[in-house]
Amino acid sequence: MDNFGIVFAAMGVKHDDADFFRRTFEESGALSHVAMFLNMANDPVAERLITPKVALTAAEYLAFEHHMHILVILTDMTAFAEAMREVSSSKGEIPSRKGFPGYLYSELAMIYERAIQGKIIRTWQTSCSPHMQKWGTPEIWPLSSGKTSCL
Repeated sequence: MDNFGIVFAAMGVKHDDADFFRRTFEESGALSHVAMFLNMANDPVAERLITPKVALTAAEYLAFEHHMHILVILTDMTAFAEAMREVSSSKGEIPSRKGFPGYLYSELAMIYERAIQGKIIRTWQTSCSPHMQKWGTPEIWPLSSGKTSCL
């Protein structure tokens, strides 16, 4: 299927985990249809905060401009939340629940709503849509089932 693609974004992963993901995509034959955004555990924390937004921008571009069906995989959103806590703490902001910044929920909602909104807009305009699969939930997230699918 030529009009299908995967946008994979990993935040705060170790090198062996990144190699596993890369190798798995390669062995399945899907690597030529994958855009990978990898933020390693030893990369700057600021990169971890922009990784999901950059991945969603790429997904929107592929879906809306190239009329592709896109699956977005964001892992690990817990590392994203931890990065927000670290940056917030370094800026001297007053923490909220469990040391996370009070605006963490807004940031997560913006990311998830952006993915879902893209799906809804494209569903009624054309048959192409970005999809989002979320793995890894911060312990403070109200829906702490660990896996939520918005397909």
